[in-house]
Amino acid sequence: MNNEQVGPQHYRVVEVLDPEGLLIQVVEYKPIKETPQGYWVVSRYAPTWLSVEELRKRKFAKWVSKTSTKRLCYPDINDAIKSFKRRKEVQASRLRLQLEQAELAIEKFAEYKDATIEQLKQSINIGEIPSAAGLVCSRTRLGLLRENKMKFNLPQPCGREQTEELRIGNVYKCKGGGKTAYWIVVGLNDTSVNLLGINADGVVSSTANYGVHVFTSPNFNRVLLGRCNGLDNLEFDIEWIEQ
Repeated sequence: MNNEQVGPQHYRVVEVLDPEGLLIQVVEYKPIKETPQGYWVVSRYAPTWLSVEELRKRKFAKWVSKTSTKRLCYPDINDAIKSFKRRKEVQASRLRLQLEQAELAIEKFAEYKDATIEQLKQSINIGEIPSAAGLVCSRTRLGLLRENKMKFNLPQPCGREQTEELRIGNVYKCKGGGKTAYWIVVGLNDTSVNLLGINADGVVSSTANYGVHVFTSPNFNRVLLGRCNGLDNLEFDIEWIEQ
């Protein structure tokens, strides 16, 4: 089945390592289905005999927004080139950080080579990483996490096992040994449970998804500690960013 092009050709700039050097090339994507917010696009390597739905199901077709600043590919080649440069800046900053981490760990080996288990559990600071201050993109997201004001006020757990049914707002003890101390149920359907993890201070630390059986089967011994009432009635207004 030869799917017709339904929108402008899209472009993604990539690099290819070749015996002759580093080649900068363009990959073309053809839109095969338009939606109100974007296009489903395929590269020239996608099977031409498959329908749009089959291409989507088999992951050959990718959805691309019409307005997002960060996309797989762009209808304007200049935007594709700028996106490539931005991706390489992010990649370089991350690799630079990883290299400095490795070099510092080797250089400061004498400071932790005789450390005990207890000392390592408490962490040993061997110095700052210069590139961490200029980490592109990821640093912005990390900064937002550090400034997150969302917090759950925690009373002392009563330690008494409750038998209330599984529902949104239930609070369970986290069995892992990491930063997460409690799981709060924030989503629920017939087969899975969506969880928000908080640390001992009530600050959000992680997210997770488990099967319903983990909280309903006695084999897993999940003890209900309490409830965060009102979660199932929360509503938030999303405001789209104007381009």
